[in-house]
Amino acid sequence: MPKLFNSLGVKFVTLVVIILLLTLGFTSYRVIQSQKQLMTEALDEKVKMLGRFAALVSPESIISYDFSALNRTMKDLTAQKDMVYSLVLSKNFKALSSYVNHEDPFVIDALKKLKIKVVRTSDWKYIIVELRKNAELNHYIFPVRFDGEELGRIYLGISRQRVDLLINSVFFEQVVSAGSIILFLSLCIYLAFKVNTLRPIEKLMQGSVLIASGKLASEIEVTSKDELGLLTVSFNDMMSKLRMSNKIKDKISNELIQLNRTLEDRVRKRTEQLADSEERTRTILNTVGEGIITVNEAGLIVSANKAVESAFKSNKNEIIGAHSTKLLADKSWYQASLNQNYEDKREGPFKLNESKKLTEYEGLRANQQSFILETLVTQVTLKGESMRIVVLRDISYRKELESRLSEAAHKSGMADLATGVLHNIGNILNSVNVSGEEILRIIRSSKVSGLVKANALLQENIDNVAEYLGSDPKGRLLPGYYLKLGEQLQVESSAIIEETQSLSDRITMMREVIDSQQTYARAGGYTEPMDLPVLIADSVRVLQSNFEQNNVQVIKDFEQVPQCHVQKSKLSQVITNLVKNSVEAMERNDEFNRIKELKITLTRLNDDEVQLTIADNGRGISNDNLVNVFSHGFTTKKTGHGFGLHTCANSMTEMKGSIRVESEGLEQGATFVLVIPIGTQQTVKVEQTRVA
Repeated sequence: MPKLFNSLGVKFVTLVVIILLLTLGFTSYRVIQSQKQLMTEALDEKVKMLGRFAALVSPESIISYDFSALNRTMKDLTAQKDMVYSLVLSKNFKALSSYVNHEDPFVIDALKKLKIKVVRTSDWKYIIVELRKNAELNHYIFPVRFDGEELGRIYLGISRQRVDLLINSVFFEQVVSAGSIILFLSLCIYLAFKVNTLRPIEKLMQGSVLIASGKLASEIEVTSKDELGLLTVSFNDMMSKLRMSNKIKDKISNELIQLNRTLEDRVRKRTEQLADSEERTRTILNTVGEGIITVNEAGLIVSANKAVESAFKSNKNEIIGAHSTKLLADKSWYQASLNQNYEDKREGPFKLNESKKLTEYEGLRANQQSFILETLVTQVTLKGESMRIVVLRDISYRKELESRLSEAAHKSGMADLATGVLHNIGNILNSVNVSGEEILRIIRSSKVSGLVKANALLQENIDNVAEYLGSDPKGRLLPGYYLKLGEQLQVESSAIIEETQSLSDRITMMREVIDSQQTYARAGGYTEPMDLPVLIADSVRVLQSNFEQNNVQVIKDFEQVPQCHVQKSKLSQVITNLVKNSVEAMERNDEFNRIKELKITLTRLNDDEVQLTIADNGRGISNDNLVNVFSHGFTTKKTGHGFGLHTCANSMTEMKGSIRVESEGLEQGATFVLVIPIGTQQTVKVEQTRVA
């Protein structure tokens, strides 16, 4: 029985039966619903026609008080098929007809619920209400009118039982018919599927059994040209290729046997080649200009080339076997190596450096002369043992040249910084100009002149002030005028105080810019812990008037970051310069119907750094100019000098930070990214960190 249900034919027929059941079931459902709707509509139309007819003939009986004729009409209506009740009630719900079919089950049920045994005229309105609660009945109301006046209403109720019985009968017939069709079609489809599909598949299964038993010479007869026929052809092709593969396998096996016979000769020759290669490598290492030593996990020197002997003024026998820390002038390295828990590959001077950066040490020659040593460490595995290859280079002469160049760069940097300071002071002076003009505007439009005129009026009437203020028309206005004038002068005073404070802040900034130049001249600058959100807000506040004049929307998004040790004035100048440039870059946004939006974002980049981004949606930067924006003298402004961004780059480098710019092209905006080290308080040697 389980095999029968696993048969492909049974599964296919089951699927067909399910599809037919769903299709015929849905169709039968639609047919039955359609017939039910038609029958219901016919019944509804019949009742409406009878009700309208009764409404036409009833006025005459009501007007003439011929209630017996009205009862006969209602009786005739009730006698109609499916009709349960028909009754005429006045506007006051008094029964005008009294006929009711006491044998109708719906009426009997209503009388039982109302506990009425003998029906009186006053009971009809309750009976009607009870009957209308029955959901198995359709209820209708037809008004009886005469000359536009409503005489009463005809209440009709009709049963849907006969319609439901007819629908159930139709449903049963549909089920029997659909079942017969499904059974017949399923049998036909199964027979056709078995002949045309299952038999070819059975042959393929038989062929696969033969293959599994190793009889690759067998082929399956192709009996059709359909997909199964093509599958059979492909199966036969596969068998042919398998037979060919077996032949190739046998051939390759014979070749491998032959190849194995000569393998020992090849290994011997390769060993000789490796020996020659090792000799050549040793010769190269001894002639190369860089010193190269091999250090094991314990920190002992395993090998050294000729350049090492020359650099340390010692012979190979004295170097090999010694601890690598003895090559350095700082004896604390060797003292640390004597510790019992010391691990040279993690704690020693020649430990692995994943960043592959060059490291500088002070080396010590055999004659106790020290020199500057530059090292690079890589790891190799030799004969299963982990080793470190250390490349050593004597850079004493290079350091001497760097010192000379640093002195020259410092002098050049002083000139660059002076230019940058003038540029920053120019930025601040623009804001000072705006504040000065605003104060001048307030003074020119001041209401003080009105105060002078009012005082003149009082002076003219100084001998009779009380009478003048009490009876004179102008005098009576003076107290109210003085009150309003006082409020206006208070507003003017507050505005002048605010602009004066702004002037004071800008003058303080200029003093800090000049102080930073003096700091630079002393070849050092002190860092101090700063809350970056406060510093940024103070720097941006300088340009508040620029924002208002240019309708710039400033969006600030600051994460919580730790205090950073920075040079306050330098970083403030960088931020102010970048924000001012962004505002200027958005001057043409109005032409493109683009809002001016400046976004300042502060985030924690990693454990050692925070990142400040200043992004605008202005004119952007072309790809050709991206590499030049921080170069000295480069500018795209008609009135620019190319000092601002160059000075910003120098300042960030001096503070051990970095600056970069990103832009997708013209009219795509630009984003300046500052990476600021968290750091600790220190003296910054600016003459060694200047950007060229």
